Amino acid sequence: MTDTEFDAALEQGLEPRNHLANLRVAWLMCTRHGPEVGRRETTRVIRRRAERTGSAWDPELTRRWFERVAALGPSAGAGFDRFVAEHPELLGREGRAGRPVAEGHATAR
Repeated sequence: MTDTEFDAALEQGLEPRNHLANLRVAWLMCTRHGPEVGRRETTRVIRRRAERTGSAWDPELTRRWFERVAALGPSAGAGFDRFVAEHPELLGREGRAGRPVAEGHATAR
């Protein structure tokens, strides 16, 4: 799915529901609105999807992932696929996303 196709799906509420899609929402909102507004928009979009689908969501986890994406300095010109390719630490084995670890957690060392 291209960035343009994802953006259209997002506007229609038809975006995929997975971690990679959440990263893409964070990237898109950060590149479109900047970090401060982008964080609020990312939360709004993911909360809206959770409410629409009846799925659970964690506002703190959403915030941490957004901050992680924003700290990497996403650029709209490069596109999301390139952004993820340049930052494979966002993904775990087999393309699945890793989860941010709380500071002080045993696996954070």
